Amino acid sequence: MSDINYPLIFGLLALVFSALISYVITPIVMLLAVKVKAIDVPKDDRRMHSRAIPRLGGLAIFIAFCSGTLIFSDINIQICGLLLGALVIVALGFVDDIFALSPWLKLLFQIIASFIPILCGNAIEHISIFGRTIEFGVFSIPVTVLWIVGLTNAVNLIDGLDGLACGIATIA
Repeated sequence: MSDINYPLIFGLLALVFSALISYVITPIVMLLAVKVKAIDVPKDDRRMHSRAIPRLGGLAIFIAFCSGTLIFSDINIQICGLLLGALVIVALGFVDDIFALSPWLKLLFQIIASFIPILCGNAIEHISIFGRTIEFGVFSIPVTVLWIVGLTNAVNLIDGLDGLACGIATIA
């Protein structure tokens, strides 16, 4: 029995658990979106759907991710910093889905949110590529801010097709 890969099994359990939470919570989040009038009405060629659909899908993904993380991870200051920073970005997305905030205001809050994990000890200090390591040194903080803000906006940009952001997040 020593051939059992417990980290792999544990990771698969976390994945299945989070997927189930997402599946269960999505209809509830859809009802919330209708209640708070966070509805996407197709009004331009960017939208692929022909009828109004509820927004706030990121909230379901966030709840599932947090549930899996809180149950299957060792909670420390770094995990708390990641979750708190993500909470600020999700709250920003929630408000934006209802009120359509200006891009500059969203960018400001994304930058502020990116500093939360950094202050909790999360920073991209180096990358390894093709067997070589590139150290960022004093640039680790701007690289981390750029990474968080960049990924946040990348997901936001692919969110024009219903379910695309969720699908890509699931694959990632």
